Amino acid sequence: MGSIENVNILNNAFTMPNSTDPSTMSFTFGSNSSKKAKNIRFEGNTVDVKARMSLLHSRNADNLSIKNNNIKFEKVDVINGSMNTFIMYFPKDNENNNSKNVTIENNNIELNNSTSYDIRCKSGNT
Repeated sequence: MGSIENVNILNNAFTMPNSTDPSTMSFTFGSNSSKKAKNIRFEGNTVDVKARMSLLHSRNADNLSIKNNNIKFEKVDVINGSMNTFIMYFPKDNENNNSKNVTIENNNIELNNSTSYDIRCKSGNT
């Protein structure tokens, strides 16, 4: 839960396309705490996964870039199927999110298996 700054996640492949295990694979940029999450780039990656949770999360990040990624995402239902799953989740104001300077552009996204929502974010942030 410490501060993170100047993180580059560039041109990687994260794959789990044929797994029957609903492992959680997600990327969280920032946290609920007052610690810094600044200057983070998630760009040019290939992501092909199944997961129980949302894939990309941001909370209290400053200068976050999510660009030029190829993402194939499949929600794997939890026991009762009641959990919301998002491809990208950026909580609203009332959920203690102070992210700013967030850029999401030029991503190729394929969603499978009833992902509840595509993208949820605080208005005015992107």
